[in-house]
Amino acid sequence: MTIYEIDDRIRECEGALMDAVDEETGEITDEELAQRLNKELAALDVARERKIEGACLLRREALASAEAIAAEIQRLTRMKKHEENRANGLKRYVTNALCGEKFKTPMASVYYQRSESVDVLNVDMLPPAYVKIKKEPDKAEIKRAIKGGHEVYGASLVEHMNTIIK
Repeated sequence: MTIYEIDDRIRECEGALMDAVDEETGEITDEELAQRLNKELAALDVARERKIEGACLLRREALASAEAIAAEIQRLTRMKKHEENRANGLKRYVTNALCGEKFKTPMASVYYQRSESVDVLNVDMLPPAYVKIKKEPDKAEIKRAIKGGHEVYGASLVEHMNTIIK
């Protein structure tokens, strides 16, 4: 049973238990049914608790796996960077060895191609038409302003309910 199915069954049992009570006197009309429902409710409570605990433990396991994956990503990133640096070093080695001379064999070839790039010496000296400006909200300052009683058009403070599982 899922947690949702357990919760539904708990509600059904509680409803049946309420039906087994006389509304006027408050006495239980079917003692055997009430005992059976109470036993089932107790078992459902245990099952619900186990399901929730299991979900929490699975979450802990998923976080541990994510942490291990992050460590592996860092290790692979370092390896990638090392191999890229090695490849660039070999390219410089070949470039220095050939001194601009073309090279061709059945397994490898080296040639040169002209390209252009812009080297910006001082971005502050560039005319505004040649500068991109990234517009980004300062959320911390917006939050301080709203909490300080100021109205900030285009923004609002939203409260969230965060679940903490340990």
